[in-house]
Amino acid sequence: MVISGRRMNVFVNDAASPTLEVGRLEGDALKGGLRLQGPGTFANLVITPDAVEGLSPEPARDPLDGDRAWSGIGVSSNGFRTAER
Repeated sequence: MVISGRRMNVFVNDAASPTLEVGRLEGDALKGGLRLQGPGTFANLVITPDAVEGLSPEPARDPLDGDRAWSGIGVSSNGFRTAER
């Protein structure tokens, strides 16, 4: 995992490019802890502070910003973004 500001890239099994790119982390905290949860095996996890590998700390643009076709956009109780057309 590479976390920089409001962005995160996740690399799985020594992948050269990110397996998952999160362009906009939600919430107000820029510092804090990390919790890995769920079924899975975590091994060889190395924590290197300030190693961001060129990842911008600025959040990616929300592709729905300014799209008038979508209304009722919000966040559900489980933290997922919801949208109604």
